[in-house]
This record gives sequence, structure tokens and C-alpha cells, in this order.
Amino acid sequence: MCPDSYIGKIDNRNRVLCKRQNGNICPFVRWCNVSDCWKPLPSQDTCRLKSEYIVPEKASRVRFEKKGELYIEVENNMVITLKNPFNFVPKYVTLYKTKNGYGINKNKGYGK
Repeated sequence: MCPDSYIGKIDNRNRVLCKRQNGNICPFVRWCNVSDCWKPLPSQDTCRLKSEYIVPEKASRVRFEKKGELYIEVENNMVITLKNPFNFVPKYVTLYKTKNGYGINKNKGYGK
């Protein structure tokens, strides 16, 4: 189960809630009648809110993508936006410094 999820009550029923979604129901779990418990769906690995995945050293975490721009965390929790050079949204990227700011190294250090 995801480290950001917890069991809470909604409408007098136990549900799996997500800390990262301010207590909303996690969409990546299902109820199993055989074992009487909540079980993760295989798609739980694609959750973009999960804080569990490890970002390699010298890589920067991608928060999200909007209109073709990646919102990337750099030092001191500062967020920058760069054009997404990939045809998917990576979990992290490796950046290099330029005269005008930062650039994304497309050949090294990105995670799907």
C-alpha cells in the first residue's frame, strides 16, 4: 500500500484516503471480498502524487506538466518551468545550467 494512504471513515464506512489529496478517497485501491480488506490496483504505480519513489542524486523532481511545460523542483524548493522534450511526463530529470537558467539533459537521467 502507498505510504501516503491511510484508513479513514467516510459515511460511516472505512475507506482508503490519501494524505497528498487532503483526505480524499484514493482512486488506486479496491475492496477485496475474499480477504475483507483494501488492496492496491496495479495502476497504483502510475500515481503522480505518491512521494515514495526515489529521485537519484543530481536529478530534479518533476511536479507536473501543464500545456507542454514541466514544473521542476530545483534547489531550496524553487520551481522552474521548462518545455517538455519528451512525449511523456517523467518523474525526474537531470538539469544543466545555461546562461539564461536551466536546460534538460534528454540523454541522461529521467524516470518514467
